Amino acid sequence: MIDNKEILELCNEINDQQNEFIEVDLYNLHKYDIKASDKPSNNTIRKFEETFNVSDYEVLSHKGYVPVKRIGKTVPYLKYTIKTDNYELECADEHIVIDDTYDEIFAKDLNSDSRPDKIITETGPEIVRDVINTGEYENMYDIELEDGSDHLYYTNGILSHNSIWLANDAATFVRMGYNTAVISAEMADHKFIKRIGSNLLDITMGNYDSKSNDKDFISRKLKTVGVGLTPPGKLFVKKYPTSQATVVDIENYLLDVEEKTGCKLKAVVIDYINILSNYRNPNGDNTYMKIKQIAEDLRAMGDRNNWLIITATQIKRSGYESSDISMEDIAESAGLSHTADMIYGIIQDPIMHSNYEYWLKILKIRDGEGKNTKCRFNINYEYMRLTETSDVRSPGDSGS
Repeated sequence: MIDNKEILELCNEINDQQNEFIEVDLYNLHKYDIKASDKPSNNTIRKFEETFNVSDYEVLSHKGYVPVKRIGKTVPYLKYTIKTDNYELECADEHIVIDDTYDEIFAKDLNSDSRPDKIITETGPEIVRDVINTGEYENMYDIELEDGSDHLYYTNGILSHNSIWLANDAATFVRMGYNTAVISAEMADHKFIKRIGSNLLDITMGNYDSKSNDKDFISRKLKTVGVGLTPPGKLFVKKYPTSQATVVDIENYLLDVEEKTGCKLKAVVIDYINILSNYRNPNGDNTYMKIKQIAEDLRAMGDRNNWLIITATQIKRSGYESSDISMEDIAESAGLSHTADMIYGIIQDPIMHSNYEYWLKILKIRDGEGKNTKCRFNINYEYMRLTETSDVRSPGDSGS
């Protein structure tokens, strides 16, 4: 087992190309979380022109209303504007908001492009639609909450200070007793572990940092993991730099995991196919051929080693927040459809979002029936958990 210091080093070395791996010790989940010193709030020094002690004032937080201790007028900061579907916030460039994994992020570091960030708002996670550097400098007002709070509060509806499904799948496999590997070419490994740990152990994302440090609490929680008498499977997580890992790299790593640990893997979750590298033609510009060849190589890897392979792909912008989805909405769908055994469409429009639900639709099934059948899933963002419902609709059903 890798010790605490080595794991933290691995979490930060995103350019590491060695075949080292993180075997996640479920009894010591706190070891894999982001170091406190790495959080923006621990590295940001606010400079104030004046401060005002206040009383009898409260501000809305994700835990209800909390008392305000003081308000500080800062020196001028570069002003940014953050826009989601329902909220807009003008703030400092180093104003800290909370993303959908409950990690801190500066306003200036938010992404609204092809893979936009999601941030926590009063009505749940929302996609960042626009991040504007206004070029203007203004005095800001910073609120300090009472001692003992987690210092999070809503400003214009946004909690301040494109993976849910893949993490949920990994958690489900571990719960069923299957040894599972997660390969990420985008999200940091500690973020994946946090999502899976929250899901498995029934710890809210907001309380994860503190609860994961309580070993007695974690030990009690672990007794509830598994199906019946089946013990949970082992979990392995590996982060590669975006667009650097090939299927050959991934297979070598997974075989190394099996050899060194003696654990036979059953499921491999890859986030995600579009940002892997094609070892057959690394400099090619033909995205259709790239996705087709990577899909073929992933399938062959699974066949050779008896691994279930699950990954995700991008959809076209026209399919964003649509109430339905088809193969035509999937980027490079022809290259994928000839290779994958099953393809599901993940659907969530604004109404579904407000109802905390997704629909999963079978777009392709190689063996059997059920094409275009949909099933509703409930989503609990606090635990990053998806729950299947009995609401299943076949083509031609009313409301399908």
